[in-house]
Amino acid sequence: MTSVPKLILVGFEPILHHLLSCRLGTDFAIVGAARTAAEALAIARDKIANVVLVDADSVGTRATDLVSKLSLVGRAPIVVLSATAAPAKPETAALLAAGAGVVVHKTAGSLPLDLDHGLGERLVAALRQVSSP
Repeated sequence: MTSVPKLILVGFEPILHHLLSCRLGTDFAIVGAARTAAEALAIARDKIANVVLVDADSVGTRATDLVSKLSLVGRAPIVVLSATAAPAKPETAALLAAGAGVVVHKTAGSLPLDLDHGLGERLVAALRQVSSP
């Protein structure tokens, strides 16, 4: 019997958090959710997770600083979802240098995820790629 990878969600507007929880809940066990950088660090210290998903656009601090701190307090790989960190952009390189394992680009907007197809599939693939129960 294989175990389901444990996931921590960081950032995300409440409605997007709910939608992601519904979409990812069949593939991952969500063991923590944080809206702020301080909450994220506390959860990362207290919870055992296989992967951390960070919404770089809604963490309330510089995403590179948060990713760097998260990579120091936990061993879970970090996947960053960002509207500004597209391939070959300096923001992407900075997030990877800070400790992100994968950066997934999303379109800008309040609810940019197509959770059934497109970006939703890429996000699940990225989370599976870096997590191992």
